[in-house]
Amino acid sequence: MVNERKLGLVCLMVSLQVFFSVQSRAQTASTSPTFTLLGRSFVDSATGASRISIREKDPGFVTIGREPCNDSPPILTYRGGRDLLFTVGAVHTLLHRVELFGHVFTSDNMDPLQFRVDSDGYSYVKGTGTVTLSQANDFSTRGTEQFVTSTDKKIIYFPRGMDRSTPSQIPVIPQNQDFSVCEASVKVSSMTRAAKFEIGKRAINPGKKSDEFLIVKVIGLNKRITVTGLVDANGKIFAPTAPPLKPNDPQQLDLTLFEVPKGAVPKQLEIEGIFVDVQRIPVDTRQTPR
Repeated sequence: MVNERKLGLVCLMVSLQVFFSVQSRAQTASTSPTFTLLGRSFVDSATGASRISIREKDPGFVTIGREPCNDSPPILTYRGGRDLLFTVGAVHTLLHRVELFGHVFTSDNMDPLQFRVDSDGYSYVKGTGTVTLSQANDFSTRGTEQFVTSTDKKIIYFPRGMDRSTPSQIPVIPQNQDFSVCEASVKVSSMTRAAKFEIGKRAINPGKKSDEFLIVKVIGLNKRITVTGLVDANGKIFAPTAPPLKPNDPQQLDLTLFEVPKGAVPKQLEIEGIFVDVQRIPVDTRQTPR
């Protein structure tokens, strides 16, 4: 299950960028940080070895999920009625554009930024992107001189030697064409619009009369792949309604449901945190997958 928690100083925004290569993003964190945002804001008074992803739900809210390309569920330390995200040892994959405590992390989906919580701050592990430092003066950094920075020293480019931030093109995926995610061969088999979805003899209906379901079938040909979001033509991001369905039923394992406004047009799918353009894939309205 995906956990949602509001952080008082966190505002997450999304920048649609691209991942489209055969590579794993579940590498082991470096034990020798080359850059660290120093400060207690990034450190909870607990330890934990969780590996999670952080992405947007709505402004001011974060969505916490498992690390992309890693089947292990997120395990968070729970204390005082809240999940502790910044436990020492935790590794975060920052998807898209994320603002944390005034610092803006902008990841390229081809190689998203990954940071680790150390005892004295937030340390870069790997990934491509930028960190735009907060305008406040209540923090310091270590290792900035090892990276290219903007003329005002406020933007840091990752990895070492990177001197620009150019968003990749989002790949356009035709129907049933293979592409690679998480070292797996994947294809979008179908997208279907329906007023209800049936599991066995039980029908699931949207909560509002104006809503409907978009049912997406993405097939991971040699590995289990999860659809983690859908973006409509207005840029609205929808989380899955019920993923996955009946995991022991091979006919429904690959189906993911999204409850969307009636007539919503799918523009992109987020697959394991990766955005792909699906505007060339027709939406079938003739039948409901079963």
